[in-house]
Amino acid sequence: MQIQHSKTALEAWNMLKNLYSPKGFSSEFLIYKELFKTTLSKYSSIEEYLNKVKQLTDQLKAKGIELPSQVIVAWVLNNLTSPYKGFVTMVTQSYRTNSSTINLETLFSNLIDESRRQVSKD
Repeated sequence: MQIQHSKTALEAWNMLKNLYSPKGFSSEFLIYKELFKTTLSKYSSIEEYLNKVKQLTDQLKAKGIELPSQVIVAWVLNNLTSPYKGFVTMVTQSYRTNSSTINLETLFSNLIDESRRQVSKD
């Protein structure tokens, strides 16, 4: 229906692209919305959760929006499940005196290690 008056395939393609490709704020909004809904409880593993957070923050970065590491760390820690409470306490206390030491890769690898420790404990 949208392309019935197109004279060429390129014209039809451009019309469909403009109609269905999110751009500008709507594109950014959709990424933010998905990020805000991302919690560990929605995924079967910590790796899936962390990969999703990384994917979404990378999508934002590709659009010129780089969230500060502290925001991503706070988001990740806040959206963990209750078995990670002790881990969250330990991490937040370690950053208490020096938040400049926040490193996402280190946090993510520590979370994966903690997940494995919890599985082996069970």
